Amino acid sequence: MKRFFSFIAIFFIIASCNSATEPQPEQVAQKFLTAFFNVDYDQILSMCLPGSQLKSDIERNAETIGGVSQAAQELYRSDLSSYHFTIDSVNLNSRKDSAVVFYTIIFPDIVTQKPGNLTMVKENQEWKIAKLL
Repeated sequence: MKRFFSFIAIFFIIASCNSATEPQPEQVAQKFLTAFFNVDYDQILSMCLPGSQLKSDIERNAETIGGVSQAAQELYRSDLSSYHFTIDSVNLNSRKDSAVVFYTIIFPDIVTQKPGNLTMVKENQEWKIAKLL
């Protein structure tokens, strides 16, 4: 009987460790939006759902930005990096394989905020960004 309880205790410890290491949609959204406003295209693209329209749009944007002068690129990066955001809420579907993360963009010099949302899909145990609104 003592072995049985030891086995159960070890099982729950291992299960809790595994679930603690799996990123949640809010954490992934935080990382994605941080990369987005820091114009880190490699990070952004690695987090997009393969084959999505969002990934295609970001690849096109990266090419466009890459084709302008260094000064224009720095101005673009500087402008975007001054934006801030907050994660407002997360709606996880019942199967826990897709989520919508609602956020607010806070503009630096304007008393304006803009709501947005990310649609996320779990693919191969990883959350990927499928849509950005």
